[in-house]
Amino acid sequence: MQHLVNQYNCLTLNKIPCRLEAEKTRRVAQVYYDARNVYFSQAAAAYSSGDGRLAAELSRKGKEMGELAKRHRDMSNEAVSFSYKTV
Repeated sequence: MQHLVNQYNCLTLNKIPCRLEAEKTRRVAQVYYDARNVYFSQAAAAYSSGDGRLAAELSRKGKEMGELAKRHRDMSNEAVSFSYKTV
């Protein structure tokens, strides 16, 4: 995963690199949250139209996007937390 928290930047005495890394990771998380919402909307539409198989597949993809979003959100929180420890 390319958007891991850059520990080297966060080890500097300057808090700005950690916060920039956190913001970048938070934006990536938001992209995944948006994708999750689209998949879930499509899954609901597929289910309403009677296509349970497609609904299940879209729901599975939505869950995957949700997990990726959560992982990136947690990394963002870690970077922010780390920036406060490097005073």
